[in-house]
Amino acid sequence: MTEHMPGRETTTEEWLDSLPYPAFLLDDRRFIVYRNKASRLRSFHIRIRARIDSYATKKASERIRGMAVGEELFFDLTEENCYGAVIHRFETGYWVAIRTITAHMAKYVADLARRIPGFFGESMDAFHAASDRYASKEEITKARLRYNRVARYQNAMAAYFAVTAGELTQGNALELTSCVHPILDCAVKFLRPNGINLSVKQTVLPATAMGNAGAIRFAAAAMISVAAENTADGRIRAETRQLEGKFALHITFEPALPEDVTERLLECYYGGELLESAYRDICFDLLLLQMVSEKMGWKFGVTKSGCTDGLIALTLYIPTTEEASPGLNCPFYPMPLLEIAFARLLSPKEIDGTPLL
Repeated sequence: MTEHMPGRETTTEEWLDSLPYPAFLLDDRRFIVYRNKASRLRSFHIRIRARIDSYATKKASERIRGMAVGEELFFDLTEENCYGAVIHRFETGYWVAIRTITAHMAKYVADLARRIPGFFGESMDAFHAASDRYASKEEITKARLRYNRVARYQNAMAAYFAVTAGELTQGNALELTSCVHPILDCAVKFLRPNGINLSVKQTVLPATAMGNAGAIRFAAAAMISVAAENTADGRIRAETRQLEGKFALHITFEPALPEDVTERLLECYYGGELLESAYRDICFDLLLLQMVSEKMGWKFGVTKSGCTDGLIALTLYIPTTEEASPGLNCPFYPMPLLEIAFARLLSPKEIDGTPLL
């Protein structure tokens, strides 16, 4: 928080309004005297002229009262949709920044963004060496794995910013099976040599929906990658079917995750402290899938499957329509997309002692 405090030419109010998550200005008695634009939502109940102590736990209130000028601390809130807050004391009052899903997602994306420039700067020599006719197979493999890994980060960031910038739209009428089935067929061949057995059952009926082909393909590839990266036994089942005006993509697997983490995922809430945990990558992927689905008018969720609670299912429901005819679709070759989607699965953490991105 201290890294982004207002400069001499920026007022406190302008600085707070520039933040993408709720933030408040408090007076020296800890009463809220200003709240930024991100906090002015009906679902957000912390109001102006209230005392921040009334939203904090008893222990947190005691710690806040004892803060010295220049001190900053993290504390818990009792308010719904808040996952902690950072408070900073200055000479005449306090700044408070609330950690929400937006804040967690922004932090994760910012972390990815910081890695990418370093990747390109450090990898030029590797790519030049890989293009040399004397380059070893190991050097070429290493360069390709690094490229696929950073491309996956960029793909996820592009999807995230497409949602937050409002760039995703329903677009045109699309034939869904021609978007999804080539990805499933290609994934079967791609994963088998790498120890993952993907079995597929597909609907034979065409399905038309209003949507964005890129968003649908991204969602399908991301769902398969989540299952492939977290399967306990290397087996995945994928099925497409049509029911009651919806096209469903259903992917089932046994998760290689702690039971408490699996239970959290089954609540269909993938944010909060999960985005700060060791399982933040899978949580980010699931939350991103949820964000894309909500933006496009789809429904995505994680549910139990089977009778012994040993399997979970990722399911995407896309409403279909009979009122619009899809245009002519160009043939779609999914291999480049899958190479990016499976970058974490196929690339080791390091090769020859050199860490990958």
